[in-house]
Amino acid sequence: MSLQTTATPGKVAVGAVAAAGLLAVGRCALALLVDADLSTWSARCRKSYFQDKVVWITGASSGIGEEIARQLDQLDVGIKLVLSSRRREPLEALAKTLTCDTAIVTCDLNDLDSLDKVAEDAIAAFGRIDFLFNNGGVSTRCFAEDTDFSVDVKVMTVDLLSYVKLTKLVLPGMIERKFGHIVNTSSLAGKLGMPLRTAYSAAKFAIIGHFDALRLEVAQHNVHVTNVCPGSVQTEVARNALTTTADKTFGAADKNIDNGMRVERCVNLFLAAVSNNIAEAWMFGSSKERLFSYLAVYMPGTFRKLTLMQAPKLMAQARKLTSEHTT
Repeated sequence: MSLQTTATPGKVAVGAVAAAGLLAVGRCALALLVDADLSTWSARCRKSYFQDKVVWITGASSGIGEEIARQLDQLDVGIKLVLSSRRREPLEALAKTLTCDTAIVTCDLNDLDSLDKVAEDAIAAFGRIDFLFNNGGVSTRCFAEDTDFSVDVKVMTVDLLSYVKLTKLVLPGMIERKFGHIVNTSSLAGKLGMPLRTAYSAAKFAIIGHFDALRLEVAQHNVHVTNVCPGSVQTEVARNALTTTADKTFGAADKNIDNGMRVERCVNLFLAAVSNNIAEAWMFGSSKERLFSYLAVYMPGTFRKLTLMQAPKLMAQARKLTSEHTT
């Protein structure tokens, strides 16, 4: 005689809960190992999303902006690029290396009054803007108590208000055509605050707040918003960072930046997030950045206690950095 066991609804439910629990634990473990949030890390760039589109990139003369232009060009899907930065010469050098149609429109993001004409020229280059990559920006490397207010004004103008204004200038066309995508370079500094970056963190936090709200307003028009939050990426951001006044720069390396994520990998993740319409993407330059980011968002109380405990060490490291390198 054979014995048959029948699974009861209760046993099935317990099994399903256990399986879900194991899956959740596995995802958490994986999240603490990879170099981006899981949605971004598992995504792949959809070339067709950029087919025959006009893309405007600010801050395109170096770093992340330059690499965005290069990787978009390599997709070979009929993209047209509008490249912007303060300096024309690097943009011209970059354009010579690209195969796609390219226009150069210089702009100073610190001069908000000039941006109306800048946007007019950018739109006129190819008749429209489908993607706006708000990428230009400036960081800081100075304690708040030692920083002149002009630094706060400049950082908020360049890193936030220029993004808001350029978006307002291209948005009507996107709404009219029923398609557009606004992409903003925020930062992990827009998710958690660290010494020497008070103004920078303020601007990066504000980007997320402003454009999260905008996303809700424009979704009905098939206009999308992606906020990208890189951690330490191997660019010149530290050397160009402002210190005590708006005309004084750090002018030296930062080991966290130099040991951070390669810019090519950052932009690869960047474009995967955009083409899959991921609302917010995180990229980690180190295991510490990864851990602190998740703690700050999902366990904010624990994060605050931990960082306050480490504050003396963090401040000592920051003082050493500024005393050695501020120019």
